[in-house]
Amino acid sequence: MAKDSDDTPRKKGKGSQIVVWALMAMLVVGLGGFGVTNFGGGLTSIGRVGDREIDTNTYARALQQELAALRAQFGQNITLSQAQSLGIDRQVLQSLVAQTALDNEAVRVRLSVGDAVVAQRITESPAFQGTAGRFDRDTYRFTLDRNNLTESAYEATLRADVARQLLTGAVAGGFVAPAPLTDTLYNWVGERRGFSMLRLTQDDLTAPIPAPDDAAVLAFYEANIASFTAPEAKRIRFAALLPDAIAADQPVDEDALRRMYDARLAEFVQPERRLVERLIYPSTEAASDARARVDAGEAFETLVAERGLDLDDIDLGDVA
Repeated sequence: MAKDSDDTPRKKGKGSQIVVWALMAMLVVGLGGFGVTNFGGGLTSIGRVGDREIDTNTYARALQQELAALRAQFGQNITLSQAQSLGIDRQVLQSLVAQTALDNEAVRVRLSVGDAVVAQRITESPAFQGTAGRFDRDTYRFTLDRNNLTESAYEATLRADVARQLLTGAVAGGFVAPAPLTDTLYNWVGERRGFSMLRLTQDDLTAPIPAPDDAAVLAFYEANIASFTAPEAKRIRFAALLPDAIAADQPVDEDALRRMYDARLAEFVQPERRLVERLIYPSTEAASDARARVDAGEAFETLVAERGLDLDDIDLGDVA
């Protein structure tokens, strides 16, 4: 962990700037817009911290939440281009990078929480309470479904959030180790011993040691046979024919390869997915007029606000 003081100025190296701009370039290519973003290509993450990847859908959800918070703060619609001019997209990215770094460190030090803690957090959350003011299973499932989340994915995210809070609390709070632990460690490190050594040789014996006979040698051998016995060992020679070693010299049957591809076509061809938002109008004429306004360059968020809704009300999630 870094030991620099919080008020010590730090210079950003060119390497970190290059990484940030590379990530931003990946975002521009991968996201390509907001509201109808294509995630069906090969880009599934926008970066990696250690062994942890930052998922594109996680970035999209975080960006949507930040835009919703800005709209609530300023009382007006904030488009994606306006948010980019304010640096909101970069702030969201930096926040996710920091969170992923903490998650990676928590995994490295094997810091986690049990199922009981996760269950307590879920049952105490107001978002999952029913009309009776208690945790409701149907409300829990409905809320997760509206946010395009599965129970396992949400619970894994919640477990990581709690572990991250424990890690940051331990670092920032500077917890003091209990006195029994520190006293025991100090006593063990500071403990000292004094000793005296008396060397005895054959000259100090009152009588010389008699030479052992065959019977005494055999009896000692049988009593300590483990000290004179070694495990059986064999020398093995083998030839390893591994796919990577022989693949370059092996011909490929194009027909067999085509049959294998066709048999597993569902693994290689995935339906295209988009983040969809649907705004319903009472008539075809009203819908056509709204479409013409959007085609003319008017912000889609303006139409949503005119109906007294926000983007969460019309969000259909990630749709194939």
